[in-house]
Amino acid sequence: MGMKKAKEEAIETLQHLGLTFSQSRIYLSLVNSGEATAKIISKMSGVARAEVYRTIPTLQKLGLAEKVLTIPIKFKATPPKEGLAFLLKQKNMKHTELQEKTTKLIDEFTESKETKLIEEGTEFVIIPEGKMHRRWIVKRRSKTQKSVDVFVTPGALRYEIHNDFEQFQELLEKGVKIRYLVFSSSEIKNEVKINPYLIKNPDFQIRSIANVPLVATVVFDNKEGVLSNPTNNLLMGPKLWSNNPHFIALVQNYFETVWKTAKEYKNRKTKALVD
Repeated sequence: MGMKKAKEEAIETLQHLGLTFSQSRIYLSLVNSGEATAKIISKMSGVARAEVYRTIPTLQKLGLAEKVLTIPIKFKATPPKEGLAFLLKQKNMKHTELQEKTTKLIDEFTESKETKLIEEGTEFVIIPEGKMHRRWIVKRRSKTQKSVDVFVTPGALRYEIHNDFEQFQELLEKGVKIRYLVFSSSEIKNEVKINPYLIKNPDFQIRSIANVPLVATVVFDNKEGVLSNPTNNLLMGPKLWSNNPHFIALVQNYFETVWKTAKEYKNRKTKALVD
């Protein structure tokens, strides 16, 4: 590789790390010269001397250059191993921050779009799989006024009790009745540790059946509900939401029918999940 080509690639790399074209050329000149005056740096880099004087302080702030107190004043580069490692770290931090902001923005746009669809009276909405569904369920449940009826696996019950105990407590304190129907699954250990507060509260009830049903369901206030594949966990697979009164009546009737024949859940261990 020729020297000119190598220099061009070095400048390109420095620009990818966040430096401007002039900053990159000046820094390379400092690295190659060891120590140099602004006049020499200008000559080596091809950057006007006035621009060199304006750029050096920025490189100093970035930890890439140092001033040598001589007459005339000279400048030298921070060792590339240290300086470039710092630039790379800064670049990675910015990239991570950008990823987090982008993910948050996508979630906000998705949630806003779904909320708008529901508010406009759409009667059926597909909720995408993943954490978006999880946040959506928690948000809808927080608005419940009278009842929450849930038909899920013991694993899903365990997950919700562990992560949402405070929300359950708030709902029960305002008089919301919460019923869980759990069904067995060969892939999930059936024992669920339940906080004593929930066990003692008559408005929190759990019953179980031995067989896996056709669907898993959630119904809020007998006004809106969610259907999902019973073999999936809470974050897997899309879910169908609806506020259609005929659909809700069908789902609620299905829940009530199974509830009447279900047995009281026996694996109610009293070990507290939260203090």
